[in-house]
Formats: sequence, C-alpha cells, structure tokens
Amino acid sequence: MNRLFQIITFFALAATIVAQKAAPVPAPPPQLPPTPAKPEATKQNLQKKDKHKKAADEFFLGPVVHLEIQFKPADWEFIKRDHRRYSECTITETAPDGKKTIYKHAAAKLKGAAGSFQGPDGKPGLTISLDEFKGADRFHGMEKFHLNNGAQDGSLLNEYVGGLWSRAAGVPASRCTHVLVKWQGRDLGLYLFKESFSKQFLTYFYENNDGNLYDGHFISEVDGNLEKQSGDGPDDRSDLKALAEAAKEPDVKVRWQKIFQRLDVDEFLRALAVETFVCHWDGYNFNRNNFRVYFDPKTKKANFFCHGMDQIFGDANWPVVRDPGSLVGGAVWSNPDWKTHYRKLAEEIYTKVLKPVDWEAKIFAQGKKIQEALAKVNPKAAQDYQGQIDAARNRVMARLTAIGKQFGDLPKPLPWQGNIARLGTQHWRTEGGGTITELQLNGQHCFHIRADGNPAPNWRRTVTLEPGKYRFEAQAKVSNVDGPGDGSGEGAGIRVSGGSRAGKNGLKGSSQWQKLAYEFDSTGAEITLVAELRAQKGEVWFQSGSFQLVRVQ
Repeated sequence: MNRLFQIITFFALAATIVAQKAAPVPAPPPQLPPTPAKPEATKQNLQKKDKHKKAADEFFLGPVVHLEIQFKPADWEFIKRDHRRYSECTITETAPDGKKTIYKHAAAKLKGAAGSFQGPDGKPGLTISLDEFKGADRFHGMEKFHLNNGAQDGSLLNEYVGGLWSRAAGVPASRCTHVLVKWQGRDLGLYLFKESFSKQFLTYFYENNDGNLYDGHFISEVDGNLEKQSGDGPDDRSDLKALAEAAKEPDVKVRWQKIFQRLDVDEFLRALAVETFVCHWDGYNFNRNNFRVYFDPKTKKANFFCHGMDQIFGDANWPVVRDPGSLVGGAVWSNPDWKTHYRKLAEEIYTKVLKPVDWEAKIFAQGKKIQEALAKVNPKAAQDYQGQIDAARNRVMARLTAIGKQFGDLPKPLPWQGNIARLGTQHWRTEGGGTITELQLNGQHCFHIRADGNPAPNWRRTVTLEPGKYRFEAQAKVSNVDGPGDGSGEGAGIRVSGGSRAGKNGLKGSSQWQKLAYEFDSTGAEITLVAELRAQKGEVWFQSGSFQLVRVQ
C-alpha cells in the first residue's frame, strides 16, 4: 500500500511540475525577510564568531611566533609539480614560551607574481588554508592566511605600515604581523603574515559579508575576467559589468549619476588618497593591479580595497593630488566636485588620522618584536635587521613630512633666542638596540641609554635649519662605558646623522657631567641630531634640558 501511495504521489508531483512549466510565470511575490534562526542557534553562532575574531585580534597584537610547515613525501612531490594547487601539510606553531600547537590536515600553495614568485626550493610566498581539507583547526580563529616572502621588501614592514594607514583612513586592508618559517626542514627566516580577504575579514567593515568579492588579477580592469572569491550575489559578473559600463558612459552627467549609483564614491576617494599617500604605484589606480572589489549588499555599491603594498614609500615626493589612470578612477576624477571632495578628504586623513600618530614608535615596536624572535635563532640576523627597521622608519617619516609640506603643513621653526635654540624633550625618537629610557637623575630629566651589547642605541630628532654653521651641545655623564666604536665615533657622544665624531666628544669609562659639542654646516635641508652610545657595554645619561643648538655664523 505504501509503495502504491509513493507511485501515485510521484506522478501527481510530476504533473504539477509540467503544468507549472507550461503556465505563464507569475510576478514574484513581495520579498519577505528570511525566517530567523532559533535564538539558541543564533546566539551560539554569534558567540563562535566573536571567539574567532577575538583570537585573531589577539594574534595580530601578540609576539612573533615560529611556524614549521612539513609535508609527507607524496604531498611534497605534488606541490613541486603543481605550485598553484593546495597540497596537504602539517603546521607546528611554537610560541616564544616554547608552547607548541599542531595543525594537521592544513593546506599550502605557492603565491606571487613575476617579482615575488619563488619555487618550493627557494623562499616561496605561501597561501595557507585550514579548511581546504576540512580537517584542521582554525589558526587563531582564521581559516586562511598568507605568508609573504619579502622578495620586494627586505624589511617586510612596508605592507605592515601600509595596512595600518589604510585601515586608519577607513579603507579595508589586511592586518599584518610577522612570523619565522621553517619549510620542509629548511629555515627560511622572516615572513610577513597577512590576513586573507575572508568573510570574517569583511565583518570588520560591513554589516553583511555575503556580497560578491572579486580579485583583481595582474594588470586587470573591472571589465576584465576578475575572479569571484566569495559572495551570494549573481555569478554572471553583472555587478562588475554595470560598474564598467557606468565608467564608460560618454555623457558625463549621466556617467556621474550611474557611477554614484554603483560606487561608494567617498570610500573610493579615500582608497585613492591612501594609494597616493603610500606611493602605491602598483595598486589599482596607478597600475590596475593589486586590488579587491566588494559589492556591499546593503548599499549595492562597489568598494575598493588596498592590497599588495610591498613596494610602497618609494618616492617621498609623490604628489598628493595625482590623476588616476584606472577606468573607475578616471570616471570619478572627471567630476570637478568629486575632485574637490578628494582634496578635502585627503587633507583630513593627513591632519586627523596620520599626523597625530607616532608612526616611528609603531615601526620600532614591531621591529623590536621581530628582533626578539630572530635573536633566539640567529643573533646576528637580529642585529642586522636594525638597519631594515631604520630604513623603513626613514621611508615612512620622509613621506609623512612630504605630505604635510604639500598641504602647507610646514614644521614649526625652532624657538631661537638670539643665537641659541633650546631643543627640549619633545619630538625626540629612539633607534638601535640596548635599553633606552627617560628617567629622573638627581632631579634632572634625562635621556638614558644602556648598551647591553647592542650596537649604537641613540636618541635623535630631525630639525630644519637655515643655511649656516651651527654647534649642537649637550651635558652628559657615563658609567662603565667600554668597547670599540666605529667610523661614526666611539663611546657616548653627539653628532648629526651622516657625520662622524671620531676622535672627539666620545665619553668612555665613568665620568661626571661634561659638556659635549659638535659643529656642523647646514645647507638649508633637514638635519637629524643624534645623541648616542657606541660601545658594547656601559650607560650614558644626557640632560634633556641641556640639548641646544648654537648658531655660530
């Protein structure tokens, strides 16, 4: 009887389907909101998502860890044959305290383009997935991440800072940190750990993360064959096509109206400002490369993300207002009102977002994390990396200064009283290793340096001087300073960056307060003043209130 009932039901259902296909298609009913999930399930799901986000947040603020990636023989042969497909591996994470976490059934594939790609026997860039084979636990709440090899940025700090600038300006970009990597038994050293453009990533910027996300391929436009990475929107690229058609509309007034309907213009101008500020010549607006496009389901508008920022800060004097060469950028730039709005947004980003932040401190703090991790496996590499930190700092600060000058934000003149300018305690920064602190000594505010076996720890400040001859002065005392210096000088002393104090104002051993002086010529450019300790051991105190410049002539 049951079998007969099933047969009758089947034919009845088939007849209904045929009738529906033959009948005219009725207009769709009004769309109703989706049926909400059970409160218990929704709460559990949200708690789980919050837990994953918290774990990721903590990881990016935490110390540098060591990752060992190991393949079984067959999987290793597979990735050697097919670089761009995932191969199964095991990842062992070692924290600074020695705690190990093992991620089995992880997946790795090689990444990178012409300038950064290296094969598995080199130092490859990597994409790591924890859900490709559905067996691995999330890595600090993340299902996917990238490891950049630094082939085009030896400091591996460019994209770290670029991401911070972008996110601070309200433009989506990946968070970054650093890890040390061992790959199939070989120590490959320092890598940039980069957050992937996942749905979890989208939740930091959008209420709904189900929109279409597209990957801009190498030198490609929005009307090209962009890869859809995720999203519940149409699979026919109709959203991209509509954006491209709007940008190509010959009637400018119609073009601007269509662009406004399909593009978050304010966000796009912010992204353009960030690309310009960081000198991202290889981004969307200036090379149609290294970008993502996301269609926000709430607004139905396109949003552009900054990406691939390893070759930034290359030209400190890049103009802050520059014609974009991209399809969408050109369409936006053709609107005079939007161009004016760009200028206003860009200046606000500089004055309210970038200028108030101590970017030197952020660079040095991340650099110190890296050095601490390197020192445990290769002390010399840790010392050598100081040069990369200093170079990154110089690039970023030079660019920030140049942006300010282009907006008319010139440095405040020194407080000259006659031929003397007291420098005070503000605007000094630290570089190098050792222990560098501010403290009180016998009622005197001091800049203190202890060598601790590190080379050339120092305090420094950049000033702008008119052409002429000057003398940099300070009071200092030392204790147990010993060890060789270098061509820039030995012991404790003061000088200008790029100059040498060899054979003069070099305090060694132990001493009471003494006056140090260093004469130099200014051509009218920026001068960096340096108070330093070039020795393997010992300590120095500089009376910060004694720092002054004397105009000799």
